[in-house]
Amino acid sequence: MTSLRGATPDEALARRGAILEAVRLAAESFLDPAEPWEAKMPQALIGLAQATGTSRVYLFENYRWDGDGEVWATQRFEWAAPGVRSIADDPTLLAMPYRGIGFGRWVERFQRGETVHGLRRDFRPVEQVQLTADETLSIAVVPITVEGRWWGMIGFDECAFERVWTEAELDALRAAASTIATAIRASRAEEALRGRVRALAAVAESLTVDQPLATTLSRLAATVVEASRATACSVQLVDPATEGLESVHHHGLPDGYPEALAELWRSDVETPIVTAVRRQESLWVPDARDMVLADDVFGPLQPLMPLVEWTGMLVVPLDPQRRNLGGLCVYYPPGVEVDDGERAFLRALADQAAAAVENARLYTAVQRSAALEERQRLARELHDSVSQALYGIALGAKTARQVVDRGPEALVEPLDYVVGLAEAGLAEMRALIFELRPEALEAEGLVAALDRQLRAVRARHQIDVTAALGPEPDLPIATKEALYRIAQEALHNVVKHADATAVTVTLGVDGGRLALVIVDDGVGFDPTADYPGHLGLRSMRERAVGVGAELGFTSAPGEGARLEVRIACG
Repeated sequence: MTSLRGATPDEALARRGAILEAVRLAAESFLDPAEPWEAKMPQALIGLAQATGTSRVYLFENYRWDGDGEVWATQRFEWAAPGVRSIADDPTLLAMPYRGIGFGRWVERFQRGETVHGLRRDFRPVEQVQLTADETLSIAVVPITVEGRWWGMIGFDECAFERVWTEAELDALRAAASTIATAIRASRAEEALRGRVRALAAVAESLTVDQPLATTLSRLAATVVEASRATACSVQLVDPATEGLESVHHHGLPDGYPEALAELWRSDVETPIVTAVRRQESLWVPDARDMVLADDVFGPLQPLMPLVEWTGMLVVPLDPQRRNLGGLCVYYPPGVEVDDGERAFLRALADQAAAAVENARLYTAVQRSAALEERQRLARELHDSVSQALYGIALGAKTARQVVDRGPEALVEPLDYVVGLAEAGLAEMRALIFELRPEALEAEGLVAALDRQLRAVRARHQIDVTAALGPEPDLPIATKEALYRIAQEALHNVVKHADATAVTVTLGVDGGRLALVIVDDGVGFDPTADYPGHLGLRSMRERAVGVGAELGFTSAPGEGARLEVRIACG
């Protein structure tokens, strides 16, 4: 038969003081950032065990919440006195369903922040089963609450005698649980900060114009969910022309949600996103889901509410300093309050989303402008070359018709003239068609493309062209296209600016490196000078850098020019 022990008031106060001293030492240890709180927990349990004089101390963490209300926990740490049975390897406690082992009443008390304590014989029979298996005669268990959510519990078992825990001792145990909760919260905040920094860096790295804007914004939404306490995120873009919804990019929202949002925008409903974007200020709506369910103006969204896990929503406008682009909507589960650190993190991500949108729109505008400029250039080329050739052919044919009565000898000169113009026009037309179909480079090769371009230059501009192009190089298609465009731009400059009479183009391999060399006898130029409004030299350098090639100019006024591009091949 076990004895029942209770502490006198003086003993209770003394034990309370010892527990608080152990709590103080544990708090000092947790403040040291050199190690995570988990590394310091075993020593903290030893201190609490010595201060309480109990048989066994342990820490459980909740790790799963089932939809039917079941909560699962696992034992993370334990200290047991010599001779006391360890429960660390009990499979029931490594994956413990509270209600499944009869502790459903404990769940309700822990969620209210209340302790569970007493003698085993005073507990319900279903609860005594596990306590008996653990050889526990009396117990005190205190919940650990982190950021408003029940995280787990710290327990104290007495296995040698029946112990009555005083209120003074329980107050000290609550202080111990609060200290552990603070350490966990601080660790989470530090990890969240590191995660936010990593997320910002990853998003910044992904802001490129070589991928669709939808991909960029969908990844950004996923990053928000991964690096915050949110369960879903959406980026809603405003059409600058109509001020209506342009598109929705999201992560974690149910199917049909973007379509429902679009319907709300068309109905001109004053949703939180509309309010935040129009006011250009962040908006926190803690009861967003209840608001949607309570008002039929949100009808398109109401059937989707049973599918979401969030209750609150924070809306951050994209780049409020410049223009109305849209908003970043972040959805949070119950019990989450958005602190200043998370708001700053989301503001930074909203700025990055705005930058991605602006970049994409500018890139699209530039592409349209470039396409228009290219069409205008091709129109000029057709007018200046092919149409002139056709005019000359028609004129030569008329001349031949007029002299046909003089005899065959009189036809030779006008017919030669017609043939020459036809050949020049054909060469020019082939070159222009190739520019319209750059994919032909992959089928025909770089050497054939350069040869076609040189034929057009020779035929149209009467420049003496010498070519030594060698065999087709072993290069990726992207590299071949870059070299072709560099040569095309260089020849364009020769024709337009160099006042040259001759140009030599060579393409060959030397020591495992391919060299493209273009030399003209024109007026030359200063390659170090700045030429406002002329982007040819810059574009050639950028193309070379893009494929890892080395590009160099040799020129001086009055001495012609030499362009050399070298790149490894094999």
